[in-house]
Amino acid sequence: MTALVNGKSSLLSAVLSAVLTLIMACACQTEKSENPADPHNPAAIAKTAMGSGILYFDEAISGEFQGLATKNASSLPNVLQALNGSSESDLLKAMKADNVTLLALPTRNKSKSGSIYHKCTYAGELDLFSVIYVDEDMTLIAPTHSAYVFDPDKAFAVFSYIRASLIKSSDKHPLSDDLAAKTPGETVIDLRFTSEEGFNKEIGRIRARGSSVAEAIDAAIKKASERYAAWGGGMNVESIQEYLNHARMTLTIFRERGYLAENNRGFLNQQINIGLDGLVIALKDGNTVILTPDKSKLLREEDLTRMIELELRNQKIANKDVWKEKDTELYKFRVVEYTEKQPNGEAVKLFRGVEYVPYSAMTKEEIDRGFRDGAEWLLSIFDPASGMFKYTYWAVADRYQTNQYNLIRHGLATLTLIQAFELYGDERFLNAAQKAIEYIWTLTEYEGKLAMFRHPKYDPGYKLGGAGVILQAACQFNRHKRMTEWDRQLKGLAEFIMVLQEKNGHYKSFYTKPGQKEENKEITIYPGEANLALVYMYNLFGDKRYLETVKKAVNSYYRKWFNDKKNPRGKGSLGAYIPWEMTAMGEYWKVTKEDFAAEFAYEMANWVVDNWFAVYPDNVWYKDFEGAIMNAQSPYMTPPWNSGVYGEGLISVWEIAKLRGDKDMQKKLQKVVLGNARFTRNLQYRDVSSYYLPNPSRARGCIPSSFHKDDCRLDFAYHCLTVDFRIIKWFDEEDYKL
Repeated sequence: MTALVNGKSSLLSAVLSAVLTLIMACACQTEKSENPADPHNPAAIAKTAMGSGILYFDEAISGEFQGLATKNASSLPNVLQALNGSSESDLLKAMKADNVTLLALPTRNKSKSGSIYHKCTYAGELDLFSVIYVDEDMTLIAPTHSAYVFDPDKAFAVFSYIRASLIKSSDKHPLSDDLAAKTPGETVIDLRFTSEEGFNKEIGRIRARGSSVAEAIDAAIKKASERYAAWGGGMNVESIQEYLNHARMTLTIFRERGYLAENNRGFLNQQINIGLDGLVIALKDGNTVILTPDKSKLLREEDLTRMIELELRNQKIANKDVWKEKDTELYKFRVVEYTEKQPNGEAVKLFRGVEYVPYSAMTKEEIDRGFRDGAEWLLSIFDPASGMFKYTYWAVADRYQTNQYNLIRHGLATLTLIQAFELYGDERFLNAAQKAIEYIWTLTEYEGKLAMFRHPKYDPGYKLGGAGVILQAACQFNRHKRMTEWDRQLKGLAEFIMVLQEKNGHYKSFYTKPGQKEENKEITIYPGEANLALVYMYNLFGDKRYLETVKKAVNSYYRKWFNDKKNPRGKGSLGAYIPWEMTAMGEYWKVTKEDFAAEFAYEMANWVVDNWFAVYPDNVWYKDFEGAIMNAQSPYMTPPWNSGVYGEGLISVWEIAKLRGDKDMQKKLQKVVLGNARFTRNLQYRDVSSYYLPNPSRARGCIPSSFHKDDCRLDFAYHCLTVDFRIIKWFDEEDYKL
């Protein structure tokens, strides 16, 4: 809610009360109009919110606030300077010094990405400010009510208070005074309980309300106690104290951010950032639809319009376009969200429902923790009897996919198990990897010297990439345990790759048996996989034909193909090709020390980093995007898991640069590599970010496709974890320091 300075009038109270009343499912039906007396009119809101203070406005909207106590940039240079900085605290100080209580800024501006000015008008990260009105032209911003400004210590005190209240402890410290202060409108909170067994459905999510945060918390405590008593203490009738000993709490406070004066799709997509902002849809018939920020995870959806439609359907509202109608009112809000790191442990702030991992946390120990969790998850979904993995896990549904499989991704997961053995020496990983490789041998077919494989049901084509990935896994396995009985398969698969190379160096993606219809589909991810496999084969057998095939592929075809196609506007078909090829060139250079390999690797790395690497706050809006390789040059677009695909290639180029003594390239890629590990660790399911899942222990360590999805597939794990593995293997202590 907005903190009002002096003179809180009944008019503003009505506006703010209406918003939280909407969250209580009672809709205000104020007509939208240009009437200055309308409580939704920006001038009316500004007049009320200012109190005895001053409204700062940008000259572009000066005509809107005639008759009010206003000053512009030339009159208040300190406020302008703070707006163009990056510190919310500095802006608060500047406003206080100049007696400014409200900001009026153009919604569409060209301010620097990441500045407070930019965050205020483009739905950015704001802890200390609230947006109380926004349309396509103007945004009104005021300081947030102090009750909604939290830090870990304050949150820990709240959790301690709730715990003590639930067990009726006499050793209960009161809540801080600011939490007891009455907030404009009502405060709405959610309280959740999650143990190792998952989100407690019997107690459920407690939603409570009050005139202050403290009152809402007390209401939630009362409701939780009543539900626990009705539940009966669980299967073993354990006491609430015993239950709380192994349950974490998550507290969510819904913070009002204001009235949306437009309801077109483009405007909403700019103003509602999924996972951070909530949306209240107040219908003219009195119904209210509320999309809380966590709905994106629960609905497994990252398109706002689709989320609205799903929630309307959930509430049995037939008209999926009702949110577009003239008489529908829209409000957005943000949440303050904290969870306990462990039961009765330190409080952790959640950002988009996840504990944000900063660069400073990316130590060797933290990266190792992420890799180990992921490797253990892959081991848990491997079936030693069949030699196969469970292909995809949906964490929200707690369900595995049973009707699809992919042999290349099978090979990728196998590679991760071998990496885990290399780091930890745990035979469980190597034994599982052996069974996974031997499963592929049961599918192998021969034509003379050629070996190939496919799965008639799930994966019917004879793929270049399939041979490449399984060869990589088998060769890496042989580094730790020599399996001469596999030599026929390995050499046959290498021959298969070389047969698919055409005279100009290009690889065909599929092998067609005599008499069959030729498959001419081009899969650009396969050539890099094949080249890397042949380098590994040379390391194992010393056959120079393998290196000659790789050199021909690069120098006769693929390097020119890359340079002819690269552009800064889209990755296109190059996006799938370059990650594997960067690694292949790294391994080729280590064997041969031929300059062309390093030079080509640098060309590919520079193209990715210069155009697609997300640096916060320079080219993305939100801190949890930092370190990602973006899907497109759109700062608001949530980056997906495949950042790890590029990361595994970029860490390989980093290693070349370090070995060659190319300090500039090494330094350039150092932040990229650590940032990539940071992004994927943020994405990975951890205890603190699985409060809404039915089975946190089963999800621990797996990696979904995005912040808003729950699909955890074999290859998501391999690519992201390989970045971790190579950092752990190749970084020295000083390399972790930026």
